[in-house]
Amino acid sequence: MFLNGLAFGQLIDSRKHFTLKDTVFVSNTFYISKIHFDLAKPTLRDESKPTLDSIVTFMQKNKNIIIEVGCHLSMCKPTASQHLTLKRAYNIVKYLVDKGVNLTRLIAKGYECAVPIISAEKISKLKTEKEIEEAYFLNQRVDFKIIAK
Repeated sequence: MFLNGLAFGQLIDSRKHFTLKDTVFVSNTFYISKIHFDLAKPTLRDESKPTLDSIVTFMQKNKNIIIEVGCHLSMCKPTASQHLTLKRAYNIVKYLVDKGVNLTRLIAKGYECAVPIISAEKISKLKTEKEIEEAYFLNQRVDFKIIAK
């Protein structure tokens, strides 16, 4: 579904689609694919800002919601990815705070490759490069989990 032309993702827990206009509940987790970083770096790319600005608007309209920002990688290399996801989550939190969201309403978590949507075993069984690429794309994501409302 879309909000202001931006794809806002899929409710991972129940595999339902929703937008930030819909009612959200504690423990709802949604991922947003429109948040991008420089390759192998925690630096947010400019094309992520409209999406993050929509999150700011959502947080301003829902003053009691507390959100966990969780960053995930598609593939992990022990030394390179050790803190990358946490740094990315911190950068998202910093952006939201700089735009006026209270820091007490945000929690940054870096999951590295610990919580894939599609397991490495399932990826190894995929037939085409396109399927494999799509699987890795789903695994590299930013989750927003409603912690409290």
